[in-house]
Amino acid sequence: MIFQLFTPAAPLRPYIHAYHYLKGGETPIVQRLVSNGCMGLNFCRNQSIRFGDYGTMATCLGGPRTDYFDVATGGGLEMVGVEFQPYGARMFFDMPMSDLFNLLLTPSDLNDADLKVLEEQVMTADSVTTCFRIFDAFFIRRLRADKRREYNRQRIAAAFHTVGQQRESTAVGDMAQAACLSTKQFNRLFADFVGMTPKRYLRLHRFHDALRRMKTGRLSLVETAWQSGYYDQAHMTREFKDLSGFAPSFYEQGDRSACDPFSWMVWKAQMGNREGA
Repeated sequence: MIFQLFTPAAPLRPYIHAYHYLKGGETPIVQRLVSNGCMGLNFCRNQSIRFGDYGTMATCLGGPRTDYFDVATGGGLEMVGVEFQPYGARMFFDMPMSDLFNLLLTPSDLNDADLKVLEEQVMTADSVTTCFRIFDAFFIRRLRADKRREYNRQRIAAAFHTVGQQRESTAVGDMAQAACLSTKQFNRLFADFVGMTPKRYLRLHRFHDALRRMKTGRLSLVETAWQSGYYDQAHMTREFKDLSGFAPSFYEQGDRSACDPFSWMVWKAQMGNREGA
């Protein structure tokens, strides 16, 4: 398998984390997608794939999620896509991101004519490099067409600087203060841009913080739970099973590179029979 990340054009970097390219081997695989709080737009250029219970599709915009699901792909998959910053997709789509919560939608579902044109261009592009140039042109055009949301995006971006420095019990208030908003105003604006409540996002952040600590192999599960802000190891275990379907012991015992370079990808070919561990 080949998985590579590419940097978008400079004007897009505050809003788009990366473009990605995935080329699968000849053997069909199943992978589990675990939410990291970011929206993604994916184009399977040579086949349609099954996204769990969401159905089979070649192009999809993945809304903000707290669920997980397995994706079945055929051999030789070629996929290109976009991962937005947690608060970035709102700059390109004229709807509250909370309307997309726990959804996977095609361009037809969204009734977005420009996105349908983008799909056709990407599917017929002569190379992956051309796909990324098409992405740059599309998103820069949309960004220039409507700048009204930039001020509020900057408020949310300021709040995100506090993430990782506070425990869940105090972080929402600190984030609201960083955004110069009341907690009620902040919750409403956060849902508009990120698609979920701040508390839900911080839950995902804590989960991925624990995963990063576990990948180092230097901490016990008890230490990981404490340093990541869980009440205890049992609390962390419940959260891991709810957000990924696996207990922390699965990640601790398995290949620590299995989730790289995006922590939302866990290759089920490596899962064995440890789902209930």
